[in-house]
Amino acid sequence: MQWNELKQQPEIVEAIERIEKRKKQEAEERKRQEAECKRDEQTRQSRFQSVLIRFINEGHSSLGKFSQTERINFNDKEANAIYYGLIATAVNDRLSLNVSKNIEASVNKFLAGMTWNGCTEFRRECVSNWTKLFATKDVTYTKDAISNFLSFVDHMSCSCRHIRLAWRLKRMR
Repeated sequence: MQWNELKQQPEIVEAIERIEKRKKQEAEERKRQEAECKRDEQTRQSRFQSVLIRFINEGHSSLGKFSQTERINFNDKEANAIYYGLIATAVNDRLSLNVSKNIEASVNKFLAGMTWNGCTEFRRECVSNWTKLFATKDVTYTKDAISNFLSFVDHMSCSCRHIRLAWRLKRMR
């Protein structure tokens, strides 16, 4: 029997139809899984950005509170919030902090996002300059520190549950 004659046999026709149906189902499943993976990755990236923005906002908040004081030095809590806000700004803008011009660009971007409510122009200039000095002279941006920061942000962005838990803990303080 030749192939053309075989293709006319009901059993063969049925087998070919089953194979084609299975291939179609597998292709649809593969397509569905790829779309699901893409959605998951986009969701994770969105959560990653949300965590970065949270660090930036906390840095802005600390700097804003500091600007309302008469002090000229950041306390440890303010310094940490500003430091992580600066790193988050750099990561968000894809700036490497191993080059001084990138540090300055990150600081400028961070300060540009500030709201200076209730702050005189003179005090704003002073706080901006202190922040620039802090970012360029007082702290170092080691590879390990940035890597640890990114690992923490990645960990926080892995699950919405972690983010909600962190926000609840923050409100409890």
